[in-house]
Amino acid sequence: MTDATGAVFQVTLTPEKAETAEAEPSNYFMQLEVLEKPKAPQKPAEDASIDDKSNYEIALSRFETSKPNLANTQKKLVGRYFKFSKASLSSVLKNRDELITKKEKPVTTTSPVIRVPSEGSGNGSSTPAPPAAPSSGDPASSLLRPPSEPTSE
Repeated sequence: MTDATGAVFQVTLTPEKAETAEAEPSNYFMQLEVLEKPKAPQKPAEDASIDDKSNYEIALSRFETSKPNLANTQKKLVGRYFKFSKASLSSVLKNRDELITKKEKPVTTTSPVIRVPSEGSGNGSSTPAPPAAPSSGDPASSLLRPPSEPTSE
């Protein structure tokens, strides 16, 4: 595993011994080891662009701040074992093929086409059906539909 500063770490996962031989381990032990320390970035040429020079300055500042951080990491983590549950490491332990799933076309059901009568289609009525009356309990339905016209006696 390589971090942003260029340091290379080795992570070793060892399964905890299960109670029976057939059972899968429920916990894993992790150990961290530093293989390579970060390397100083190479200075750009004199005729390099401004972007290259600014990127070098950023990389150099990261390198300078990574020295004490790496020393702290080595003191705290290297040589120690950490216990993790299988559930917390399940995505790390999967193979790449298991993580990338192939998208299958979803199965859809369609209903048969329903023809909507239009003007002059021969249904005997040229006026559209009146809107449905709003329900009394739903305030939003009164906003969507016009109120029914009052009847006069």
